[in-house]
Amino acid sequence: MDVDDEAHARVAWEPAEIAAVAVLSMFSVLVLGGLATGIAADTAGPQPPGIHLAAEAAASGADWASPVLAAILFGVLGLCWWQFQGWSEVGHSPGASDEIDQSDEVFEAMGHLRRSQTFTVWAQVALVLTALGSVAGFVGGIVNQDIAGSSVLLWSRDFGAGGSMLGTLVLGGAGLLIGQRLRSQYKPAVDEPER
Repeated sequence: MDVDDEAHARVAWEPAEIAAVAVLSMFSVLVLGGLATGIAADTAGPQPPGIHLAAEAAASGADWASPVLAAILFGVLGLCWWQFQGWSEVGHSPGASDEIDQSDEVFEAMGHLRRSQTFTVWAQVALVLTALGSVAGFVGGIVNQDIAGSSVLLWSRDFGAGGSMLGTLVLGGAGLLIGQRLRSQYKPAVDEPER
């Protein structure tokens, strides 16, 4: 971390940034819990490992990957966009009276924009992992039901699980597109002006 990065790290945290960190931390805890659940399901029990055990581990380990979580992560991208809109204009208004104050404002804006840029990348990664987890959970559930037998009650649950997976994929794809657009706007905004 160079001197500028350290200085930007000292910029005060705004509520939107704290919310983004909280959501991304919650996501990490859910993923780690799901991973532990999947490993425990795969290694528990006296039966030898097989396709049924792996499918059960995938299905139970991916319970966290849902459209609700994807929507919350999508909201983090909204917060990033809001932060970008608010801070990208700071210091670019002509006619600022005090050069030192304007320079400090621009410096503060760069700190917030760099944080927002980081949160955008992590929100996109989280959306991709949520989409992959949703697919793994759906496939694991299908394999489990095929092994268990094909009653109407069992395969009718596939519709709900499939809809949940598709909803998660839609939000994940839209989040990736929005995040890419936002990330392309950060570069010119974050290029540090001369102090």
